[in-house]
Amino acid sequence: MAAPIALIQGASRGLGLEFCKHILRSKSAAAVIATCRNPDGAAELRRLADQHPGRMTVLRLDVNRGGRRPRSCGSGEGQLWSAGSDGELLGDASPLRKGGN
Repeated sequence: MAAPIALIQGASRGLGLEFCKHILRSKSAAAVIATCRNPDGAAELRRLADQHPGRMTVLRLDVNRGGRRPRSCGSGEGQLWSAGSDGELLGDASPLRKGGN
C-alpha cells in the first residue's frame, strides 16, 4: 500500500506550518506537499523541507489569483494540478473580510 500524502495549503506560517511539523514528527510515512503563495520567502518552511528530503515538497499556490479557482499548483515536473485537469482542489482556508467575501 502506498504511503499517504498530506497536501497542506497556507503552509508558510501559523496552523499550516504546524500541521507540516506535526505530520513530519509522526511515525507515519506520510509525504507532505506544502503549498504557500511565496515559497522563496518562507524560510522556516524551506528549512523544514531541507530536514526531510524525499518526504516533503514545497510548491507555490495562490488561490487568490486567476479568479476563484487556482490556475495551477506547482510547475514543470512538480505540477500537481492545472486549470485543464479533471481533478479538483479543495481549500480549507481563506481570509475573513467584512461583507462575506
